[in-house]
Amino acid sequence: PASLPVKINASSNVTDAAPISVALPDSGNEGVKIKLEIPINNSNSGIVVYIITEDGKPQLVKSGIATQNGVVVELDKSAKLMVVDNSKNFSDVGQSWSADAIRFVTAREIFNGTSANAFSPKNFMSRGMIAQVLYNFDSKAKASTSNGFSDISKDSWYADAVGWAAAENIVTGYSADNFGGEDNITREQMVAILYRYAEKCGCDMNPGKDAALGFADSAEVSDFAQPAMKWASATGII
Repeated sequence: PASLPVKINASSNVTDAAPISVALPDSGNEGVKIKLEIPINNSNSGIVVYIITEDGKPQLVKSGIATQNGVVVELDKSAKLMVVDNSKNFSDVGQSWSADAIRFVTAREIFNGTSANAFSPKNFMSRGMIAQVLYNFDSKAKASTSNGFSDISKDSWYADAVGWAAAENIVTGYSADNFGGEDNITREQMVAILYRYAEKCGCDMNPGKDAALGFADSAEVSDFAQPAMKWASATGII
């Protein structure tokens, strides 16, 4: 990525953040994106970028990538940006092996805590949760409670997310009318869902296509999850 020529101090909140004007050259190709690294003095995985929209409102860039020196965003035109340390303070995370990842996803509001002060890192993830996480992340996701699953109430907190994910063929049910949103998700189910989502986003799905899974329990991977597991293993996702 191209790098800004100055280092920025990330603000602790959006209200106090100073806007940064970034002028991009006209590429002559509509839709071409430029990767821009913003160097941060106090860099950590909770640093996020907000784009100031035309109506003056800050919009969180959930796809901003944390680096050792700052944060990388993709821009397709000149913009005004704000850099904020949006790290959440959860009392139950501490110095765990997943602390940086938790800081990354919660700062970008992809994952939420189970309360204002707790993330509950040892809790199991449900099938409804993974649909909600992808729904939170996808900037083009549109709410839909028309999912066809009789076991999901329209009042369920993940109903809109499952409706969207089912319509996009990202998630499937156990049957035509049974999704099992409260069930703990298995590792192979989660990988299959991530695989379908990556495919929807136009990612390169070739890595691992012809690879052999090298895990001692590879024979236990269900047929439906084999391509997804090979892809996720080859790309280092799992």
